[in-house]
Amino acid sequence: MDAGTQLIFEDAFAALGRLENISLVMGFHPQYLGSFLRTQHYLLQMDGPLSLHYRHYIGIMVRSGLPSDIISAPCLTVVCQAVKHLVVDILFCDPAGGS
Repeated sequence: MDAGTQLIFEDAFAALGRLENISLVMGFHPQYLGSFLRTQHYLLQMDGPLSLHYRHYIGIMVRSGLPSDIISAPCLTVVCQAVKHLVVDILFCDPAGGS
C-alpha cells in the first residue's frame, strides 16, 4: 500500500471510526476512493436541501432494503425509485396537509 492510500484510509477511519468494506476495495484505486469519500461526506454531513436526520433516515431505508452487498439491477432500480419519490415528497409536501 502506498503512502497516499494509507493517508486516505487513516482520514476515513478518523472520520467514520471504522473502514467500510467498500473503502477497502476501492483502496486499489486511491483517486476514486478519495473522490468517493469526499462525496459521501458532503452528502451525509454538510449542509444541503434536506436536514441531516432526513438524509440519514433515507440512507437507513436504502441500506435496509438491500439484502446483501451484491444486488440485482431491478432491485437497485426499485430502491432508487422509492428514495427518489420520498425525497420529492419531503421537498415538495404542503405542511398544511394538502398536496
